[in-house]
Amino acid sequence: MHNSLVQIHLLRLRTQNVKFIMLKNHISVILPTKNEQKNLEILFPYLIEHTDELIVIDGHSTDETVKVAKDFTPHVYLDPNQGKGAALRMAAEKVTKPVMVFIDADHSHDPADIPKLIYPIFNGDFDHVSGSRTLGGSDELHGDLNKFLRMMGSDIILLGMNYRFGVRLTDSQNGFRAIRSDIFKTLNLQENITSIEQEMIIKTLVHQFRMGEVATHEYMRTFGESKILVRKVAVRYVYSWLKNLFQNKVPVTEETRQLNIKWEETRKKIYDENKEELQEIYQKYRTSFDKQPFFEAKK
Repeated sequence: MHNSLVQIHLLRLRTQNVKFIMLKNHISVILPTKNEQKNLEILFPYLIEHTDELIVIDGHSTDETVKVAKDFTPHVYLDPNQGKGAALRMAAEKVTKPVMVFIDADHSHDPADIPKLIYPIFNGDFDHVSGSRTLGGSDELHGDLNKFLRMMGSDIILLGMNYRFGVRLTDSQNGFRAIRSDIFKTLNLQENITSIEQEMIIKTLVHQFRMGEVATHEYMRTFGESKILVRKVAVRYVYSWLKNLFQNKVPVTEETRQLNIKWEETRKKIYDENKEELQEIYQKYRTSFDKQPFFEAKK
């Protein structure tokens, strides 16, 4: 069973991938890990095609995850043992590239979708782009009680976000996303567990940055089982959601304007230097972009 799954995943990666040549110099890929050795042995060779800065934050794995990671990147660190949110904040401190991509280590996300996530940012459309499993489909959201409860809770949280901020997002919990590095560092994110995904979106909207999403598919993990149990994290998710949901929008300050001006100068330079690669991304995924339009933060 596992061998056939591996073959399917390898075929998918080989046939869909758009290889970066120069654009990878401007992207940091952040990978929080914990006991994902077998998945990473498949995933890493494809991740390094998309970045020159792969940052692994390990949650004190007891298998060979760290050893495997060090074969592909020198940027391997142990997290503060507080959860995924704390790991992502730690990783952000190590980032030197203008755009960060977050991807899960369970091989449920396809690195071939990274170009779709980063294109709207380098094209000047959005500041934060999330992969949507609602638009792209998922093999992990249905089938048992735990998945049903996760899906129901996610929809309630999403509904609250959409009505509160007047947006039409379709997925608030996906760990696969891209964001400007400077913005991530200004959001003052506090969540220590996976609830950082929804916090990141809410605070993007609160600070009036441009939020978008594109269709990405979530595949069944190749090895292992999910470490998230709804009954253990549900209360924290609801508390975080309510605490952040009713914040007033933060006025655009002079500091934010200067941040955006500096980013626009950087973005235009990167775009001009990598125009052919960015146009290749658009041409490859234009059908997806045209059929699944981006959803802006403001109506």
